[in-house]
Amino acid sequence: MFICATVVGLVLSDILSLFTEVISLSTAYWPIIVASPAFVIGAVVWWVIVERRALYTYFPGALFGLTTALVTGILWTTQFIRVWGFEMVLVPEVALLIAIVLGVAAIAGVFTSVPLMYARRRSSSS
Repeated sequence: MFICATVVGLVLSDILSLFTEVISLSTAYWPIIVASPAFVIGAVVWWVIVERRALYTYFPGALFGLTTALVTGILWTTQFIRVWGFEMVLVPEVALLIAIVLGVAAIAGVFTSVPLMYARRRSSSS
């Protein structure tokens, strides 16, 4: 999921590079910094949704991707709110940008989790 998050960061580079400047993150390696929470969040969500229940079907896999993407996006949105205040989220343009980023991340999370689940299903049947 880290790779997926990095790719989404690069695809949305115009929005996210500005976002990283706004919340005072290092702008040199911003795609890696923005995607880094997906390491931990993805591992925890995978264990909770898939491994703990031994559900090796595509629906839990898609749920894993969606949840990982949204939790990571919400984490960064919370950081934005912490720096700029909740009032800034109420500005229509900012709210639209947050919705676009979360929407694209959610879609990418679902689509990239399908190959992961395919690999997990293959490894469990061996």
